[in-house]
Amino acid sequence: MSPPSDGSSDRSGSSDIPRHPSGPVDPAPVEWRYDPTTVRWLRGVAAVRTALVSTATALVVAVLAALVGLASLFVDGVPDTDGVAVVLVSLAFGLVRVALSPMGVLLISRTERERIASTGVLAVSDGVGPRPFSRRRLAVAVLGALVVVTAAWLWLPAVLALVAVGVVAALVVGVVSTAGRLDPERRTYTLHAGGERSFAGLSGHARHRLGPLVLFRLHYPRRPGRLTKLQRVLVPATDAPAVTAVLEHAATTGRSRTTDDASRSSNRTVTLVAGAMGLAHVVGAALAVGLLGGVLGWYLAAIGVTVGLLLLSVAVFEG
Repeated sequence: MSPPSDGSSDRSGSSDIPRHPSGPVDPAPVEWRYDPTTVRWLRGVAAVRTALVSTATALVVAVLAALVGLASLFVDGVPDTDGVAVVLVSLAFGLVRVALSPMGVLLISRTERERIASTGVLAVSDGVGPRPFSRRRLAVAVLGALVVVTAAWLWLPAVLALVAVGVVAALVVGVVSTAGRLDPERRTYTLHAGGERSFAGLSGHARHRLGPLVLFRLHYPRRPGRLTKLQRVLVPATDAPAVTAVLEHAATTGRSRTTDDASRSSNRTVTLVAGAMGLAHVVGAALAVGLLGGVLGWYLAAIGVTVGLLLLSVAVFEG
């Protein structure tokens, strides 16, 4: 019979139980979408953009101009030179926009359209780029084209005002819309429209409230490769706390993790070559102003200074 145990073996055995490290745990990935597909007021702004400056509107205006031109040709017998010019310009503009837009896929087979859609080419982007064709967009475009044509008939300068409103609406949608995914484990920011940016080696961030959105500006140590990193992230205010947690975690743990970018050393050749070329462009700009003068001199100087500053920045940050 074995001797009775006093429990000491149980207590000593407890030391063999594996303990979990007390290090920080990666927060969950953060994913968001703030664009006309999810926000009502942006949907209205996008409708104004579609009605006034979209490809579909250009097509409808071109068709209406062509019909009016043909009608005047049959009625009067002699084509009006201005009318023919308007028809040709409208048709050319409409055809070019069709060829460069998702509506161009309507000219190919249904199988090919489905293949293109499956690759994400027709996916909704961050407020810019291609947008999917739909009957609703076409109806909005027809309404907008009728408004533009009516304004042109009543008072031609009103067309410029309408186009300006459409451009402003497009800019608002493009600037405000944002969608993406922050992965704290891989230190990457993935765009829904495609593409990926790294924020490995993050040292800190600053946040600015912009109405319903929050803009995060990211900071990195001054080392080669810093300019290729993610610099800004625009997120809805509701997702700002989660994004803050991800960025703070990345900044805290990034100092102890070695990455390829962090291990890179300065390239003296890049520094010397880019610096010399940058100084040469700046000196050339000064010579252009001093020797040539006038509009040409200042034009060449502006180009030289711009290129020179870019090369100097490469020498400082990437070299």
